[in-house]
Amino acid sequence: MVEEPLLTSLVFLKATRCEALDLIHYGGVKADYLFDCATRKLMVVPDKEMDDFRRVFDLSTEEGGLMDKPLFVGERVRVIRGVLRGVEGFVLELQGKTYVVVALMNCLYARARVPRAWLEKIENR
Repeated sequence: MVEEPLLTSLVFLKATRCEALDLIHYGGVKADYLFDCATRKLMVVPDKEMDDFRRVFDLSTEEGGLMDKPLFVGERVRVIRGVLRGVEGFVLELQGKTYVVVALMNCLYARARVPRAWLEKIENR
């Protein structure tokens, strides 16, 4: 017997709590939501964090995409040039290549290859 791979989609929704839950209760949508473990409420992602994640994730799979937790987390950086200008994340180096890594609520991570010269260190606040 050959098992077919499980296909899952990652969908982000901008909605009120009621609207999000109505999709399951009344819309018949099969979905799992991410909950904040401390508050037991639906996870809310700040707009800037969501925009940074979307912009990095939207790059081609060769240059970026969804990844497991980073193997090495370095300095906090901001991209200062290119299509990702303004994105804030962490620098990661893999096999001699430099990436910026962004996270959603420390649950999901995405990376995009960025020239080291396009990154500036963000000083501790």
